Amino acid sequence: MAGETYPGMEADYGVGQEVCILSISLFVAGLGVGPSKFQSSPDGRGSADVRTVFLGPASEFLGRGPVLHWSFAWFCRILQCLRLLSFALTRLLQC
Repeated sequence: MAGETYPGMEADYGVGQEVCILSISLFVAGLGVGPSKFQSSPDGRGSADVRTVFLGPASEFLGRGPVLHWSFAWFCRILQCLRLLSFALTRLLQC
């Protein structure tokens, strides 16, 4: 499924196939690991992560497509913020 998107991503974003593979692989890994993560509470019992509480029922009612699209949009937004932060830190360290 994701393999068919590489040529379009390469053309739209002007990146190589390696970058496309990395971005989709990290997204799928984050989606698979993120919702199953449990945080331990002070009393020793695990509590469900917020993403599990909201993304699970949302995908049941809205379908997987909208939930995956919104999750991917937030993922891209976070990466964009990290990219801007790295540029800012590079500028600060050059001074």
